[in-house]
Amino acid sequence: MQHAQLPTSDRLSWRPISTDDLLDFHRLIADPHVRRYLCDGQALDRAWCAEQITAAQALAEARGLTLWLLRLADDGPPVGFAGFKVFDEMGPAPQLLYAFVESVTGRGLATEAVRALIPVAVAAGLDPITAAVDGPNVASLRVLAKAGFAQVRTTDEGAFGSTVHLERRAQVSLEPLTAETCRAVMKLAVAPSQTGFVASNAVSIAQAHFSEVAWFRGIYAEGVPVGFVMLALNDEPYLWRLMIDARHQGRGYGRQAMRQIIAFARQRPGAAGMWLSFVPGEGNPSPFYRSLGFVETGEIDEGERVMRLAFGPEGGAAALSVSTG
Repeated sequence: MQHAQLPTSDRLSWRPISTDDLLDFHRLIADPHVRRYLCDGQALDRAWCAEQITAAQALAEARGLTLWLLRLADDGPPVGFAGFKVFDEMGPAPQLLYAFVESVTGRGLATEAVRALIPVAVAAGLDPITAAVDGPNVASLRVLAKAGFAQVRTTDEGAFGSTVHLERRAQVSLEPLTAETCRAVMKLAVAPSQTGFVASNAVSIAQAHFSEVAWFRGIYAEGVPVGFVMLALNDEPYLWRLMIDARHQGRGYGRQAMRQIIAFARQRPGAAGMWLSFVPGEGNPSPFYRSLGFVETGEIDEGERVMRLAFGPEGGAAALSVSTG
């Protein structure tokens, strides 16, 4: 059983929806402004609302995502809801959705709510985050664009003639560890089949503190810790450690991180290339490194095969998103 992480934002109070909220939820669904697009203008009854609450609670247990009722103050009436719902016609991935009563629109609350949901989705393993909006609903399209969603396709189905499908992929950054963040990064772990290829983060961090050349960072996706990297800053930087937590693999975070690491290494004075080594064996990461331009040198270092990326003329490097403080 999973538990949905609680979103946080400056002006909104978030509460996971429960059966105790049936009347409040039905009032929101019955609101003409809310049902205009979200419910295709239909008047839906309490039984339908009860089904949605049950589905939201099941999604919380299965995926760590749900619907939250939104208030402007802890003791005020709900002014909207936001979260995730599975629409069978769109496949198994939960879709982001939100709605506010008309009296609180125009204040940026929808954008605030959507942005608050992004790290919650990433922490639950939902990437990309997807949403679908009726074509005429330009206000929602504008909100999602502000939150970094991009249109991927438009289809003809829908009560209003067209549906715009959007998605947002998590952005990765490399951040220094602090006393507050170190523990979360040390808890990250690769899959059991990968433990022979990389040391634990606790060991790596301990080694770093006894090395004069170690440079290390947590790998974060939208503020969520997903991995760890450590370089040895020699004349030519050496990739000492790289790992992505097993729960977050397969989403491109390692590739995003490596592009930033390579861009950082290129900035080192006099560096003509970058080195790494890997433990041979089934499932080793060498194909991933080859896809980034590393080639095997033929050298063996303490049983590990050595690879090198030669730095040619600058070009095609990803935008640097490395905190160097």
